[in-house]
Amino acid sequence: MKIKLHAKKTIIKAIKSNPMSLDELKEHFLKEYNKKISIKALYVIISRLIKEGLVFRERGKIWYSNPLQRQQAEILKELEGKSINQLKNRIVVLTNILNLIKPGKIVINKLKLVE
Repeated sequence: MKIKLHAKKTIIKAIKSNPMSLDELKEHFLKEYNKKISIKALYVIISRLIKEGLVFRERGKIWYSNPLQRQQAEILKELEGKSINQLKNRIVVLTNILNLIKPGKIVINKLKLVE
């Protein structure tokens, strides 16, 4: 149990600054602590961390689950595969929405976004 707790803390510390894949985490353990850890053991530990809500998997990497990084990952996922014109149109729509919102008071009653 002590080793698993140490491994959890190590994984969280490692991915806070930089999201990593399972192979990268395995190399990190070997380099930092001179200890080998199997991919299966890493997978089990990361599955538990995901259940606890401390990390999440996105695009083959494990990310620390702070709200800003999660939001960035969701935005990147949404923007993948879109053309530049689609992105420009999206920016125009969002800018128009922001212009409708007055400081401290929202003046939008009904608004439908069409993609």
